[in-house]
Amino acid sequence: MTRAKVPFSCDCGQVHGTINEVAPNRGNLVTCYCKSCQTAANILGYTETLDKYGGTEVFQTVPSKITFLSGDDKLACLRLSPKGLLRWYASCCDAPLFSMPNANWYAIAGVNMARVDAANKDAFGKPVSFHATKSAQNPPIDLKDFGVKRAFVRLTWRALKAALRRDSGKPFFTETGEIAVAPRVVTLEERRAATPD
Repeated sequence: MTRAKVPFSCDCGQVHGTINEVAPNRGNLVTCYCKSCQTAANILGYTETLDKYGGTEVFQTVPSKITFLSGDDKLACLRLSPKGLLRWYASCCDAPLFSMPNANWYAIAGVNMARVDAANKDAFGKPVSFHATKSAQNPPIDLKDFGVKRAFVRLTWRALKAALRRDSGKPFFTETGEIAVAPRVVTLEERRAATPD
């Protein structure tokens, strides 16, 4: 199967690069409807990146497949709680970029597909999973979770292979496994104000 090199960019273009070796069998294209993803979009002021039911489309790959051509010094990190998911965004324009666990040994990067031009999206294939649809906003009756277990197995397998290759999670983590940028942890008040009903 052909593997593509797909550009990504923040809204203002200062942070940009490529997602390498993109193919339907080289990652998971998923849509997450959880309230945390919706809350993060609200905090960053990017609700337009959500679909009409509040979903965030993400391509799950490993950090080593992401190359920055410019602007990696503008990477910023948001957390909704002190131990929450790492949500990377561009400090120049607040555009959401990537999400990942706080563990460089579980090397997974979720690329926010709003950062990919629509003309290039065919390279990622069709969604393999919908997650947390119970938190969707005014969903149709047929919007249901699917493929969650399969996507998790595929994700874990990729993370294990990345760990065996000693993928350290750079540039999101240092060589010693520390988060490369001190995250901004939102206050409880901020989170409550941004969380959808």
